[in-house]
Amino acid sequence: MRRIHRVFLWAYGEAPGQVRSAGTGDTARAAYVGEVLGNFDKILHVHHEGEDLLMYPQFAERAPVCALHVEQILEQHRQVARRLEIIQPLRTRWMETAEAEVRDDLAERYEDLSAVLNVHLRRGVTEVMPWWTR
Repeated sequence: MRRIHRVFLWAYGEAPGQVRSAGTGDTARAAYVGEVLGNFDKILHVHHEGEDLLMYPQFAERAPVCALHVEQILEQHRQVARRLEIIQPLRTRWMETAEAEVRDDLAERYEDLSAVLNVHLRRGVTEVMPWWTR
């Protein structure tokens, strides 16, 4: 978990700058960056789905005292999923048009997602992993 969370923190920390690296009308750059970020978005979603199905139900059984914490994490997963749902069509449009307004909106959305992930992913490592490895 520690390694994959570091990768996500790095990727989403870089995402806004990568989006902004494409000039207005530079559809080749927008398509490339958008594809890379889309792949990270899919991996993040699958990662959270896997945790929701395979990890957190067992964790709640194993450490009932952490049930509230588990619910908070699952809510954070829902918040991330909602943000990814908003990002996806915006990213697709930007990849096709490289419009400045869409680019700027997309970069801001990735900044917001990065801020949420900075809290969520770090908590997973510092608060969940110590209990999980007991």
